[in-house]
Amino acid sequence: MTAPSAREIEAAIEKDDTASLKRYLDAGMDANWKDDTGNTLLHHAARIGDVSFIGSLLGKGAKPFVLNENLETPHDVAVIWGKTSAAAQIAVPMARDRENGAEKIAFVSLQEIRDLSAKEGVNHFYILAKSGRFAQVAALAAKDARGLSSADLLSQGPSGDSVILAVALRGDLKEIMKPALWHSRPEEFEAVWQAVPAQYKKGIDHEGFVGALRQERIKSFGKPKLPGLKP
Repeated sequence: MTAPSAREIEAAIEKDDTASLKRYLDAGMDANWKDDTGNTLLHHAARIGDVSFIGSLLGKGAKPFVLNENLETPHDVAVIWGKTSAAAQIAVPMARDRENGAEKIAFVSLQEIRDLSAKEGVNHFYILAKSGRFAQVAALAAKDARGLSSADLLSQGPSGDSVILAVALRGDLKEIMKPALWHSRPEEFEAVWQAVPAQYKKGIDHEGFVGALRQERIKSFGKPKLPGLKP
């Protein structure tokens, strides 16, 4: 069987015909093929809920961290359509890829993210949070003398959701709970924390973090140097 045309692939998707799509995959169809709206085969398999086809796609190298034009990953699509088994299946490689640092971001500083967002009119902080790559943003913030800002995290994506909400939905709140990121501006952390929905705060030691934040701020001022005192 020869590799299928885009029209054949689209026709099979329209009919939810995963049997044909599996044959096309075996015939050389790109596992990361996407349509005009940015939906990959994994997005469509997630919507249909065919775990067997999802397994075939993942086995052929389908990437789970691809966003469609609505900034949805295949996992998001599975959740939206109530395909719990499909969502659980896709969550496994997503977690593994996140641990391995897959899909590394191209930015080298927080300011570069801010500048490109302003230039393009697209909130790249939101895109990175939505795609589960906020750990890499936090790593950049750790190298920045000022760290994260409330403006970064309270800014909104195209749907009106904030960056911090996208972080919370991904289960990545731990990435912002690092004193070194906020010691110079603890009041901004509190503004961000207030914007996190209550259900995502469960199990997080906010008071303990605030205490650690205070200690980090004290240490950042350095020890006083007085005459006659040894260091």
